Amino acid sequence: MPTHPLEQVLQHLRAGRWNAAHDLVQHDSSLLGAWLHGILHVQEGDLEDAENWYDRARAC
Repeated sequence: MPTHPLEQVLQHLRAGRWNAAHDLVQHDSSLLGAWLHGILHVQEGDLEDAENWYDRARAC
């Protein structure tokens, strides 16, 4: 059972369920959520959007 809300995002990523991971992480406005969202976009090959999320993380 996940102890942190973002752990479920990580579980989805490990299982290759990128859409499910993205659906969850986009509702998290924390610093960690922004970094994880950026990582998700890197894995998808969307480097421009990943950079946007890393910029948001720096602003948190």
